[in-house]
Amino acid sequence: MKSQDRFPLEEYGNRSVLTTWTISYGQVQRQSEEAAWLLKLWGFLDSGEIWYELIAAGVYLAAMMRIPGWLLAVAEDELAFGEAMGLLSRYSLVEGKKGPGSHSMHSVLHRWCGH
Repeated sequence: MKSQDRFPLEEYGNRSVLTTWTISYGQVQRQSEEAAWLLKLWGFLDSGEIWYELIAAGVYLAAMMRIPGWLLAVAEDELAFGEAMGLLSRYSLVEGKKGPGSHSMHSVLHRWCGH
């Protein structure tokens, strides 16, 4: 409870879901570039589940094409992926699924990320 003051709630006018997600995304972006970019990338993939091994496959693509540094950082380190997903989960942008390390995103949020 002592750490609650570190991230004070921001006031917002119309209190829409989009506004809430935008504020949450802004907090994620300030704390982790990798998590923010991962959420954006996910917007171009299926809204269904995502897991580490899927992202880790990006390491193999690096030999054939230029891969952004943030993606390589998450793809090469399962702990970094877990930290990014943990941050996204704390802001309710993704949800952990039953099973080993799988996460999903609500379809409305998925549309917002793709936009």
